[in-house]
Amino acid sequence: MFYITYRLITKNHPFYLKCIKLRRKRIWEPLHLLTSENFDAEEEKYLSYVAVLNSRRVIGCVMFMQEPQNKWIRVCQLAVDEAYCGQGIGSKLIRKAEEYAVTEKYERMALYAYDDVLPFFKKLDFQTFGGWYSHANHMRSILMIKELR
Repeated sequence: MFYITYRLITKNHPFYLKCIKLRRKRIWEPLHLLTSENFDAEEEKYLSYVAVLNSRRVIGCVMFMQEPQNKWIRVCQLAVDEAYCGQGIGSKLIRKAEEYAVTEKYERMALYAYDDVLPFFKKLDFQTFGGWYSHANHMRSILMIKELR
């Protein structure tokens, strides 16, 4: 028997390094992304919800940043262990970030999405905004926004 819990963590939490490992495997390596030298300093700004299997194993995480000037929460990275994809974990992580945003009185959530994840975020009521642009890694992405009020 197994159970999944969802926890809000910061960089100082013991699960943080497990999130880094999962994000590296599921996002950074497939997209050939490199981390910057000031990676640790940047990570200080983020919060994460993690999906934890049986109180030990991180099987999903969503990293997000509060941007009060825009009145939004910006979702930066969402990763789910390949063995658990398609089981609603990614959707639940986004909903947890959304609950946090509502509680903290943010008006919207925003993210930049690649082609392959557009249908996933559209199912969660995110709408595209503006046009496509290319990142430094030459992948196209588009701004998506979800109004919370």
